Amino acid sequence: GRGRHVHVLLTDAAGTVGRLVARQLVAAGHTVSGIAPYPHDYLDPHVEFKCAPLDDPVLMQLAADADAVIHLAPVDSGAPGGAGITGVAHVANAAARAGARLLFVSQAAGRAELYRPAETLVSTGWAPSLVVRVAPLLGRQLDWMTCRTVATLMRAKVSARPIRVLHVEDLVRFLVGALGTDR
Repeated sequence: GRGRHVHVLLTDAAGTVGRLVARQLVAAGHTVSGIAPYPHDYLDPHVEFKCAPLDDPVLMQLAADADAVIHLAPVDSGAPGGAGITGVAHVANAAARAGARLLFVSQAAGRAELYRPAETLVSTGWAPSLVVRVAPLLGRQLDWMTCRTVATLMRAKVSARPIRVLHVEDLVRFLVGALGTDR
């Protein structure tokens, strides 16, 4: 059956994954707000979007209405939409103050010195949280993530262990499904 309606806040809502997650959440009947440091023409028009960095006070206002926060902004500051560990701290704080569940998408295939402290910050915070560790992402869009994944695959030695990758649409499906459960 259909799960309950939830209000979801997405970080990096204008990014490739953010736009796909927003579209699926809206299609599933949820209310979606989003924040990103840059806009995008193809972001679903039903999303209440604020163009701002994560240290902007508008984050607190957006989170206040949310039942759940999905933090998609990369921890890697060099990535498009990347907000660093301080971005994670701002989002974890906003979620906790709002009493919202925090779903943190961790680029666990990245540098451990980036993702480990971010995961610790999320899992030890006050907000009920779920850390979603993802393999390198691949999708139809030739965006920054896909290019990085392909570069990683091309650098890998042919005789090395196979590298697991995750299709963006499988991540989107998982995140939308995870909102309907506390597991």
